[in-house]
Amino acid sequence: MTNRCRQQARTAALSSLMPPRRKGAAAQSYGGQRDKKSKQIIYEQIVSLSENFAKGSAIDFDEDNFNWIVFTEYLLPNRWRGTARSTPLLISLPMEYPRLPPVGFYLPAELPSSPNGHLYARQYDHAQNIADPEPIRKNWYWYCVFIEPGNWKPSTFRRAGDWNRGDSLWEYLTLIGEVLQSDD
Repeated sequence: MTNRCRQQARTAALSSLMPPRRKGAAAQSYGGQRDKKSKQIIYEQIVSLSENFAKGSAIDFDEDNFNWIVFTEYLLPNRWRGTARSTPLLISLPMEYPRLPPVGFYLPAELPSSPNGHLYARQYDHAQNIADPEPIRKNWYWYCVFIEPGNWKPSTFRRAGDWNRGDSLWEYLTLIGEVLQSDD
């Protein structure tokens, strides 16, 4: 693990609106059969993102179990312009989502580099128990970013739309944008 990633793991969020980031602590599971309520929440969030965030580009997702989402043309911040203008971006959702947030995200291994050094060909040792290893096996690189336990606050879900009163994929994408723009 690089010193830069250690520093990022200990650093508070870049914005007061975002939860603090650091090394993750809770083990998460990936790649199973999701319950109906979790599927509904994820589906509603994907629809909202496709209508309001990813205009003009596609969102691909696991239609059977909602275990992953790929933004096919994620527009990278200006500091990445020497590397790429846009790229596919994959978010692997833990089975515990929305109760627990994703752990990092994935960019294609074809990207030549990361301006801030947080792109890894494998999760470092601490993250192996909490980040999904499957995308790495499929030629994605892992971008390390964690949300401190207790700072992810999804809404209680009783009926359609309740998810938008708490943390969701919207906040996670905002965090992704901030860490991709960050120097640390």
